This record gives sequence, C-alpha cells and structure tokens, in this order.
Amino acid sequence: MLRSELSPGFVTASYAFLPLVDSAGHFRPLLPVGWTLTFQFMFYLVFSFTLARKADALRVALPVLGAVAIVGLYRTDSWPFWTVLFDPIVLEFIFGIAIARLMLAGFRLPPALALFALFAGFAVIVSVAPAVENLRVVVWGLPAALIVAGAVSLERDLGHVVPKWLLAMGDASYSLYLSHGFFLAALGATIRLLGWTSPVAEGVTMIAGLAGSALVALAVYAAVEKPMLRMLRTGRLRPAAS
Repeated sequence: MLRSELSPGFVTASYAFLPLVDSAGHFRPLLPVGWTLTFQFMFYLVFSFTLARKADALRVALPVLGAVAIVGLYRTDSWPFWTVLFDPIVLEFIFGIAIARLMLAGFRLPPALALFALFAGFAVIVSVAPAVENLRVVVWGLPAALIVAGAVSLERDLGHVVPKWLLAMGDASYSLYLSHGFFLAALGATIRLLGWTSPVAEGVTMIAGLAGSALVALAVYAAVEKPMLRMLRTGRLRPAAS
C-alpha cells in the first residue's frame, strides 16, 4: 500500500522535517525512516541555540529535552498530531551529550568494563523489545549508550586493529540509513517476481539484503555524501589540484 503522497505540501513538509502523518495514520514523511530526522532537527535547533548563546549544551538540553520527554509521557492520541514531537526518545540526545562531555574530559571505561558494556548493550537490543513505545528509551536508548561508551573507551587501544572496510562502513552509515530501504524494496520486488519462496531462498535473500545494502551505501557515500561534505567544508565540489 502506498502510504506517502507526492503532493507539494507533503513533499515540502518532509524536506522541512515537520511531523507528518501518512495515509495509514503513522508518523512517516516521504522517506519513511526520516521520522527520526524530525527529532534530530529539533535537537539541532536546541544545540544551535546553545552555540549561539555560548551556553553549556548539557545545561540547556537537559531541562528542555527533559521537559519534552515528560510531556510525552502524558500525550494521548487525542492531542494535536504535531505533539508527536513530545516523546521520551529525545532523552537519547542527552545520553550522547553526556558521553561526549565525559570523553572530552578524558574519562574512559576500563577495558574489561568497556567490553562488558559493549556486548551487554548489543545483547539487550537484539533480545528485548519495548512493551510500549515510551519504554524505547530504556530498552534501546540506554543499551545504545552503553555500546557507544564502550566503543569510544576501547578506541584508543583497539582502533588500530579495526579493518579498513569496517571503518568505511562506519563512514557510510548515514548513507546506509537513508538508502537501504530503496535497495531492500527493489530486492523484495525481484524475489517476489521470481516466485522464490524456499527456505534456502529466504536465507540467500537475507544475505543479499545485508551485502547489497552495504554496497549501495558505500556507493552513495562515495558519489553523493562525501562530495557534498567536502563542498560544505571547502566551498569546492572537488579538492584543489596539488
């Protein structure tokens, strides 16, 4: 079922990171995964304010986003739709600020504790689903914070042994986030057209989905994201000739 629309208003609101409801009644812009970008944009506004005022980011974000999260706990479907922005998920931004603050101050978890945090975070995320949406920040947000804290703490000791291809995938993670839906939809349509339904086909499809999504993301990063980042930083689409 087509859940998005191509009307000027819907498209414009999607590019403006405004909260949108699709034809199925869900919080989804033109690019479905873009709903999280709406929360990110809200955070960027708060963070930009702190930069403009030269204020402490945590001291501003904690009360502002904390209030947004608390209001979200009481929100019901009878509220105006734009109030979907009031959600405890914004607390995950506070986790990120706190981790960055600690790491910039020189704090690191001991290696054994960092490894435990890393694997414990992954174990919780892959094995536990939030019973209600408001528990997402506890069931997924806190484990994600453990993963980040553990990984950053281990970077100084283990960063040099990380394969270059894995670092490349890290660079392309945002491109992966935005592009994987297109590839998986095309792959799914192809498999359906071929009538491939055996258990072996399902396994091959999963592997092809993972590998193909990664390759598409690397291509998008090299052809689109990396040149755009270079242009924003230098004002030139290509690096100056040496």
